[in-house]
Amino acid sequence: MFESMKWGFGRGQDRSASLKSSKRATGGLLSSRGLSTRRRNKSESESSVLSEEELQEKYEGLEWVQLARKMSRQMKLKQRDVHGVSVENTFLGIDMVAHLVERKICDSQQEALYVAQQVLHNGLIYRVDDVECDRFKCTFQPYAFTPQISDV
Repeated sequence: MFESMKWGFGRGQDRSASLKSSKRATGGLLSSRGLSTRRRNKSESESSVLSEEELQEKYEGLEWVQLARKMSRQMKLKQRDVHGVSVENTFLGIDMVAHLVERKICDSQQEALYVAQQVLHNGLIYRVDDVECDRFKCTFQPYAFTPQISDV
């Protein structure tokens, strides 16, 4: 199952050095327990599909609140009219997925969708036009960060 993934250390590089470089690449968002040191084989396609278990293992050490705070500062947030009501500081689902991939927090759109779903599941973002929504969608639907993210 995990044969296609390799540890990112080798050629004289120890695990701690690999973890430090991975933390730098993700802005320190992965804890020491995270699978940030895993790397794909160079021959493996970026479009390969990971199972739900592989995604959970890869992102188990991610600090969700810290990630959401960082994204709330980095993403371009806009004022949008939703059902006739003006809502400030919103972003589109498609923008969050693009942000996660462009900032190299995630390696693929599949991984970005998983991370965005976890951010929604942890109550750090909500869909503006349907606060009860429990599925993140990579669409043009507006989302916003919860107030607890911008408090700190």
